[in-house]
Amino acid sequence: MTAEPLPEGEHEIFRAVFDGAGTGMAVLEPTGCIVRVNASLAALLGREADGLGGVPFGDLVDPAARKRVVAALQRATTEPHAVSVDHGLAGDTKAVIHCTVTAVRDSGGRTPYLILEAHDITPEAAPSRAPFDSEARFRAFVDSVADYAIFMLDTDGNVATWNVGAEKLKGYTAGEITGQHFRVFYSADAQARRHPEHVLELATRDGRYEEDGWRVRKDGTRFWASVVITALHNDAGDLVGFGKVTRDNTERHDIGEERERVSRTLAKANERLQKAADEKAEFVAITAHELRGPVQLMRGSAETLLDEWDRLDDPMRKRLLELMATGGNRLHRLLEDLLVVTRAEAGRLDLHVAPLRLRPLLEEAAREVDSRGSIEIRCTDGLAVDGDRGRLMQIVTNLMTNAMRYGSPPVEVKAASAGAMVEIAFSDNGPGVPDADIPKLFTKFANVRRSAQGTGLGLYIVRQLAQAHGGTVEYRRARGGGACFTVRVPAATRRQTAAATGHC
Repeated sequence: MTAEPLPEGEHEIFRAVFDGAGTGMAVLEPTGCIVRVNASLAALLGREADGLGGVPFGDLVDPAARKRVVAALQRATTEPHAVSVDHGLAGDTKAVIHCTVTAVRDSGGRTPYLILEAHDITPEAAPSRAPFDSEARFRAFVDSVADYAIFMLDTDGNVATWNVGAEKLKGYTAGEITGQHFRVFYSADAQARRHPEHVLELATRDGRYEEDGWRVRKDGTRFWASVVITALHNDAGDLVGFGKVTRDNTERHDIGEERERVSRTLAKANERLQKAADEKAEFVAITAHELRGPVQLMRGSAETLLDEWDRLDDPMRKRLLELMATGGNRLHRLLEDLLVVTRAEAGRLDLHVAPLRLRPLLEEAAREVDSRGSIEIRCTDGLAVDGDRGRLMQIVTNLMTNAMRYGSPPVEVKAASAGAMVEIAFSDNGPGVPDADIPKLFTKFANVRRSAQGTGLGLYIVRQLAQAHGGTVEYRRARGGGACFTVRVPAATRRQTAAATGHC
């Protein structure tokens, strides 16, 4: 049977690889006759390569093993995998050869050729075979690793070798990627920064370079890679290329990022919980302090009335009762403040909105806060707002109390129309708010460090109530250097103003 010629274009490549191989190789016809042998096999057989063409390979082996060898060659033409056989050589009683025979099939499934690979496994030849066997085993190991991309680059960074793991990880076949620069595995940004070239410079300088980062597959998808690049040198110390090992650690990276995200979330949650716990503790301490004053006042007045009633005159009895009423009013305001904070934070702050004449409300609040008449009210009789009377009273009394407590007389409350809103400005002649305290003015406990008086909830409540009305509150320095707080709430329409009753 005459073997078909090699396909055009592959003949020269095959011949170069075949003739230069360090392993003994032969091309056989399916009958077992030799078509071509390389120099390594000719040396192993002790024959001239040119004289072996057409010789049945079975004639070259030990006669005792000839039948086994011929049978192995016949099996190789039909079996899907390689067939191996060990045998001696004709005329050489010591030699032991290990042959592996693989069928080459064409597109029609026929077998035009057999490829035979031969290794000398004679015990005496073991030392001389050791380097080749070690290299072959290592190459076989690298080529079979599927979990790592293991390949070599030349000194310019072009891909020189490619294993199964590299094809699996990066999506390129060996034919597609060999000869290309390894920058194709990097993002456009990394390429623009010449990062691939830089890592080769570092590997050349230090002998080794290692990093983790995003890499790009053939299809454009990304994976998180752990990369080690090693500079390779020959015996003379010259750089001959680079070995590169890459592993896909995307899953581990994603788990790590998720853990960090969860950790950050938990840290923030713990921060909020700790802040809430601190606020709660501070709130309880301040509330207890604020309760103690009016409770002691009421208790002392009540005990005096109870023990000394007969010895007290009417003016003294009246004064003690007034003190009890004052303490009760303070307790009532404190409880109202606490309820507002609780309901506002729970989103349950209900308002009963109605048109209200503003001046009577301001005058009533001024009398309640300061019986000496130190608060000047500047508001026209016809000015009206649209709001909840009780909640507006809380806003006004809180700001008047702050002006009296932290400022200096005279305290002025000025109300004026501002389009669809009414502006109410509370100003005093005190020192004003320290610059460091301005950013936290309308937060809970803002006043705690400025004074031992008050819960520090007043301005926080003012802001919550103003916003609930659809208005605002802001702070600025008064012209004389004191504090000025301005509240804006919706103005009542003319029809609502006319309908406003005088009981407000």
